[in-house]
Amino acid sequence: MPHPATLAILGTNTGVGKTHVGARCVRALSAEPHHLRVAAFKPLESGVRPDEPGDAGMLREAAGARHPLELVRPWALPRPVTPAEELERTGTRCGVRTLRAARDRIAADSDLVWFETAGGVLSPLLPHYTCADVAGHLASAALLIASDELGTISLTLSAIEALQRRDVPLLGVLLNRLPAERQSRAGEATAAELRNLRWIQQFQPAVRIFTDPLDDELLAMIVRLATADR
Repeated sequence: MPHPATLAILGTNTGVGKTHVGARCVRALSAEPHHLRVAAFKPLESGVRPDEPGDAGMLREAAGARHPLELVRPWALPRPVTPAEELERTGTRCGVRTLRAARDRIAADSDLVWFETAGGVLSPLLPHYTCADVAGHLASAALLIASDELGTISLTLSAIEALQRRDVPLLGVLLNRLPAERQSRAGEATAAELRNLRWIQQFQPAVRIFTDPLDDELLAMIVRLATADR
C-alpha cells in the first residue's frame, strides 16, 4: 500500500504564520466536502515542554485530534532556538531516517501528512540538514508561507530558489497578511500585497501565489496531491 502524500509547510522566516495558516487549511481539508484524513506532523518544536500543546497542539486540534500529541510532535525542545542547536545541546539523536520513521507511524491511517517545519526555509532543522533539505527527503510537495510585509520579495524569491535547487515540487506561495493588514476591508488586496504579488510573479511566473488559505484552487491542489495514488 503506498504511503500517503506528505505536504511540507515551510516559511520564508520564523513568525510568518505557518501554524495559524496551516490550522485553517487543515480544518477545511478535514471537513466537507473534502473529508481528508489529515495527519498533523510538527516533529520538532522549540521552546515547549512535552506537556505543552504549543503549535503542534493547534495543528493536532485542527486535524480532529486524530493522533496523540507525542506522535504529532515526537521532539519537544525546551529552549526557543533552532531545533538543530537544541538537539545538539541535549545530545538528542535525530536524523532524516528517524524523522521518516516518525512520519510513517502517523501516516498509516491518513490521506495526507501535513508536515510543518520550523523557522525559515534554510533554518537548520537537524544538525546537518536545513528545512529545505529535509523537505527534499520527506515531502511529496511543499507550500511556502510568506508574510505580506516589507522585505518579503527578496525572502520569498530566495526561498523559492532554495526549494528549486533541491527539486522540491512547490504547490505555491501563500502570502499571509499581517494583523494590521487583516483589518482592511474583506476581499480587497492591500497595496503592499499587490506590489509583492507583482514582483514575485515577475521573477517566478510559474509559481502560483495565493492570498487566502481557504482559496478553492489551493485546497483543490492539496486534495489532488492527497488522492493522486488512490
